[in-house]
Amino acid sequence: MTWDGIYFTGAIPVKNDAGKTIALICVDVSVTNITELIDSYIRPVILVILALSLVFALLMIIWIRKQIIKPILGLEKGVSEFAEKSHRMRDISGLELKLPEIHRKNEVESLAAAIGKMASDMQDYVRDVLHAEVRAKSAEKAAQDMSALAFRDALTQVKSKAAYDIKMKELNDSILEGTARFGIIMVDLNHLKAINDSYGHEKGDAYLVGSCRQLCSAFTHSPVYRIGGDEFVVVLEGEDYENRDKCFKEMAARFASTRKDPERPVWECYSAAAGMAVYERMPHEIAEDVFKRADAAMYDDKQHMKAAALAGAIVDRGHELKGGR
Repeated sequence: MTWDGIYFTGAIPVKNDAGKTIALICVDVSVTNITELIDSYIRPVILVILALSLVFALLMIIWIRKQIIKPILGLEKGVSEFAEKSHRMRDISGLELKLPEIHRKNEVESLAAAIGKMASDMQDYVRDVLHAEVRAKSAEKAAQDMSALAFRDALTQVKSKAAYDIKMKELNDSILEGTARFGIIMVDLNHLKAINDSYGHEKGDAYLVGSCRQLCSAFTHSPVYRIGGDEFVVVLEGEDYENRDKCFKEMAARFASTRKDPERPVWECYSAAAGMAVYERMPHEIAEDVFKRADAAMYDDKQHMKAAALAGAIVDRGHELKGGR
């Protein structure tokens, strides 16, 4: 027998009936044999463990893909489509978030529920914003309509006293800026009270509307304002300002032609006194000063018209007296 290598020796005593050791039983075991024996058992165990680990890993990957990755990919697809639609779509009623059915009883299902709730809340929010925008536009239009009514005379459809007050402020601002170039014509209608008293307010309104039409026809590039019952103001601007004398004469001619037409009823024989003043860039002069000068010129014109009417009446009475003789 060859005794190569390293050996382990094991011994056990042999005792007689009296308990005295009478011999030893010894066994020598080669370390190489032990190693080979251990290897013969460990290698299969390791292979089995590796195989089980591989199977477990594959099963874990399949489970993760089914339970987590696939639902998350479905969520990502639904959210991406929702975001793309939201950029192109103008009607929110067609905007819908499509999410996959997820019943996993885990965090992914909770995430899907949270995303769906967020999308629903966003739709509600956008819908509320759109409704608020519609209401705001309606309110804005109503405010504009009310402003239009406030700044326009209901009877004649020219601008109102409120609009005239704003215009005077604008003129004063342009004076401060050094850019003011304007004139003001003050117009006061004659005989309105007499027409109202004799023919009724309906005819008086027709007289007002017809007289206003003469003003607007003469001054086509300037705003006309009704600032009182029978008082009108024209703010000369642009071409009308440049041709103010011509326009003023045209206005006077229009009133004169209707006033002297014997075929017209009384409420269509329009008559008005008028005065014109121009901003002259005098120190401390404001728009109200120009208005006062135009008003004074109108008053002078009215006095001249009264004097002329009185002189005409005296002449007519003289003719009557002379004919009576």
